[in-house]
Amino acid sequence: MTIISMSINDKLLEDLENVKEGLGFSGRSEVIRAALRSFVSDYKSKEVVQGEVGGALVVIHSEADIEKLKHDFSSVIKTQVHNHVEDKCLELFVVAGSSKKINSLVLELKKIDEVSSVNFIGN
Repeated sequence: MTIISMSINDKLLEDLENVKEGLGFSGRSEVIRAALRSFVSDYKSKEVVQGEVGGALVVIHSEADIEKLKHDFSSVIKTQVHNHVEDKCLELFVVAGSSKKINSLVLELKKIDEVSSVNFIGN
């Protein structure tokens, strides 16, 4: 098995430890492998979607600056609702358009450290 090295912030490390303990994993590497398998599976399932799609995109973040992304992807964002849930922001986007463009939006949102969750529900 190949060994890789990575850096994560303290909050993510704490979350990793909580998942490890909560789900009974034997170590951090086991948690990270399971998370990567889930991420790759999710990516592959979205990769096969082609053409025009529509749906809802739910994003939870801690005051991430996503204004530029909203502008860059305005061609597929049809409606947006912003709300606060405890100390987090919840954004609900109604999206429609090219699956490539929507997938690009999802990937760009997932790259932002302050974004804790991105879920696309659609056809």
